[in-house]
Amino acid sequence: MNARVVIAFFSVGVLSASAFLLVTASPLLSRGVPGIESMPMGTLIAWLGIVALPLGIYSALGGLHPPRRAVDRATSAIMKALLTLAVAWVPISYGLSGNLAFTFERNAGFRGSENALFCFFYGTIGLVLAPLVVMLLYGAASWLSRGKDARP
Repeated sequence: MNARVVIAFFSVGVLSASAFLLVTASPLLSRGVPGIESMPMGTLIAWLGIVALPLGIYSALGGLHPPRRAVDRATSAIMKALLTLAVAWVPISYGLSGNLAFTFERNAGFRGSENALFCFFYGTIGLVLAPLVVMLLYGAASWLSRGKDARP
């Protein structure tokens, strides 16, 4: 088993654990991260899941390593960009909310306001859905191109 496959399996494990803890509303989520008490474990756990999703998909798609076709190169670039955005999720969210618990309160400015909450909410949903959509589109494009290759 090569490193790419190990990373894919590890990412799926992290994603599964993260999703389980978030869906079950584990009491662990409200505890502070040791050394960073202002950051709840829920933030760290969600962040790990948000990063694990595009990392797992990117490492699992064998056609992207190395990318040969145009669709492979485009998908590789998009997945790398999504992975970069996933890593930047906490700093961006901190910029929107003004705290590591990502609580939004009425504010005269943008930071921490209802508008910032909508940006946070839809941005987070986008970070979760985009890798899945890219994976499905890549699968469809690969399937359609194989059909063309098989024709005489």
